[in-house]
Amino acid sequence: MNLNTSSSSESDFEVLEIISNISVPRNLKRSKHKRDPFTYSDDEFKMLYRLDKNTVSHLNDLINPVLTPVSHRKFSLSVLEQIFITLRFYATGTLQISDTNVHKTTMSRVVYKVSKEITKLAKSYISMPNGSELQEVKELFYNIAGFPNVIGCIDGTHIPIQSPGGNLAELYKNKGGFSSINVQVVCDAELNIRYLDAHGYGSTEDSIVFENSSLRTQLYSNKIDGHLLGDSAYPCSKYLMTPIINPSTNAEKLYNKAHNNTRNTIERTIIAWKNRFPCLSLKLRLNLQHTLAVITATAVLHNICNQQNDSFLIDTPDENIPKCNTVYNFSEDYKFRQLLVEQYFSH
Repeated sequence: MNLNTSSSSESDFEVLEIISNISVPRNLKRSKHKRDPFTYSDDEFKMLYRLDKNTVSHLNDLINPVLTPVSHRKFSLSVLEQIFITLRFYATGTLQISDTNVHKTTMSRVVYKVSKEITKLAKSYISMPNGSELQEVKELFYNIAGFPNVIGCIDGTHIPIQSPGGNLAELYKNKGGFSSINVQVVCDAELNIRYLDAHGYGSTEDSIVFENSSLRTQLYSNKIDGHLLGDSAYPCSKYLMTPIINPSTNAEKLYNKAHNNTRNTIERTIIAWKNRFPCLSLKLRLNLQHTLAVITATAVLHNICNQQNDSFLIDTPDENIPKCNTVYNFSEDYKFRQLLVEQYFSH
């Protein structure tokens, strides 16, 4: 991860400009008679709303029963219209989108309302594997590069936010000098988000976020059988395998190669998630409560899209965030890693 986003800020805003204006005729932007989004071509629809038409219809089926219309001036916004408004925010990161014909105050209210309902689906769509599914997850990871007993790959990614001000301002300021939330993500081999912790301050290292997480507690108490793969920013343990610094034997080199090829899934997952929802790479100018709802909701939608075979191009790297310089090879638990090297990679 890299906190130096200034080099990519121009391109971010170019993308924002393209997404905000693509295929929206000028007369429609100011028209009181809104165009039915489903009349856009499939490509235009996906660029505007980041989901395909079938996935949006599926999302509407999921949350329509629990949402109600929102009054806006002399008319009301249907649940489906609220979904489209929210998806446009996820696509642009701004509450000032001319083609929605909705005031930013109403738009802010709608985005939070819809996001909050989507987050309620998290228990159904974001969970660590268990039962019979656990073995399937391990087998899919093993098929990548022969790394055994993997239940997920872990990393942190910074979501830029506006400074919350007050006593918390410095806690959210990261090494790059801007405010962010350090979001911890665990994925499976199919790039589904299996665990999400969006409560890390921008100034907090990945290892500390993990140390304070509910997932670490579960693993430490052996409630989940297997281990995660993480980079050297994490301490090595029996439930979190990290790369070997300066490998000296062929077995250690094979271990590192398999580790790297398998752990690549978390980088691809984060890239896919952020590429689909550009608001996560641009500064979220919302209060913290609304920001957390948006982060979690987009993660849920990421998994829904995967289940719906609604793919999205992975074409850009994640932010280049300077990692913690600490190398956790002193841990007593790294003996578990050595046993794994000897058992699986020394042949």
